Amino acid sequence: LYDLGTSSNQIDNSERGFSFKYKGPLDMRMGLSDNLASQIVNNYDEKKLANIIFEYGEEKYSRKIAREIVKNRKIKAIDNTIELSELIKKIIPNKSFKKKNIHPATKTFQALRIFINDELNELKIALEKSEDLLEKNGLLIIVSFQSLEDRIVKDFFNHKSGKRWRSSR
Repeated sequence: LYDLGTSSNQIDNSERGFSFKYKGPLDMRMGLSDNLASQIVNNYDEKKLANIIFEYGEEKYSRKIAREIVKNRKIKAIDNTIELSELIKKIIPNKSFKKKNIHPATKTFQALRIFINDELNELKIALEKSEDLLEKNGLLIIVSFQSLEDRIVKDFFNHKSGKRWRSSR
């Protein structure tokens, strides 16, 4: 059984740097990663930053967010989760997040977390290893919470069950 969600223990601990609601360092590491969110936010060029936010967060305002991050960090380094959260909140139109009932920084924080921890690659490795651990007729149950993970899981199951890779519905 894989539960791919981020736990409240991680989010509620402000020192871990996952939360956009509690002030903490821009960290977001889950394991042994050397990357910190603060390094990415304060050092990556605008294009790479926008690509990370778009690719891993599926954020349609990724270019605008990256542009503002770069502009703001020239004045002062972005040091904590609240600073980044508030910056993003000013960029995204109110109607976009009010309608969906999610915080405007959700997708950007997700993108940074996934990138820093190489979560999608870790998921692929875990799925491949799980195949060797399952007994005959065993069950592999996966709970995913976002489309990037969901796509990887569906592709894995389709491929291993003999269905055509990325077959249409």
